[in-house]
Amino acid sequence: MRQPQKGDLEPIERPRILVLSVSDASTFAADVMLHHLGASVRTVMEPDDAERLLDIWRPNVLIITFWSAALGAWCRGLRGILSFTDLPILVLGDRDDEQEALEVLDAGADAYLAQPFGAALLVSQVQSFLGRSSWERRTIGDKSTLCVDPIAQRLWIRGQEVHLTRRLFRLMHYLALHPDRMFSSPEVSTILAERNQTMQSNAIAVQIYRLRKTLEAVGADTWLETVHGFGYRLVVPQSDKTPPSSTVHGGFHETP
Repeated sequence: MRQPQKGDLEPIERPRILVLSVSDASTFAADVMLHHLGASVRTVMEPDDAERLLDIWRPNVLIITFWSAALGAWCRGLRGILSFTDLPILVLGDRDDEQEALEVLDAGADAYLAQPFGAALLVSQVQSFLGRSSWERRTIGDKSTLCVDPIAQRLWIRGQEVHLTRRLFRLMHYLALHPDRMFSSPEVSTILAERNQTMQSNAIAVQIYRLRKTLEAVGADTWLETVHGFGYRLVVPQSDKTPPSSTVHGGFHETP
């Protein structure tokens, strides 16, 4: 399976829009999203490429600028995948066709905009999706193994609540979104760094060390693997058992 590239990693706070298109409408949609929302926009021409980015890049909204029976079948299949059920999908039609609009909605899309439409309407529709999108905000996993709640900024590992710094919480959130995937040191730097900042290799090593100590404190010392010469990956054993409930603060173990 393809590993994430550095360009795949965007700040979680920045809206991410994926455009599936074979026409010039993709340029219009991308320009509007960039200019009005400050979003990061990716454009692909094939459903297979879109599905790969959905898995790796985790966009907040999918915009489709064309329609066909085959694409309808693809959308239905997408909705059948648990991790994609909440992804907002907007289809841009090239004509005011009620039958096509019904087919689009029946296939699982959330909205249909027919040409002609202006930038204001497109932005308004996408903003409404962003306001209710749970793609990045949903709770990941369960407390018996690994559970990340990005809204409450809370983390549980093997049944124990763990308190991390903002940087390390962001890293754990990304790792939980991409289990078993290898992240290079530059990619880890991209995740850890604040906006418009960079991190030196020694600073990255310190953060990784702190995360390891925290994992060790809850009996998860083997979860963060070092791939020598490449980077790091999070591997959560399927057979992991739940220990007694307790709380960990940055590597220090406290039992009630």
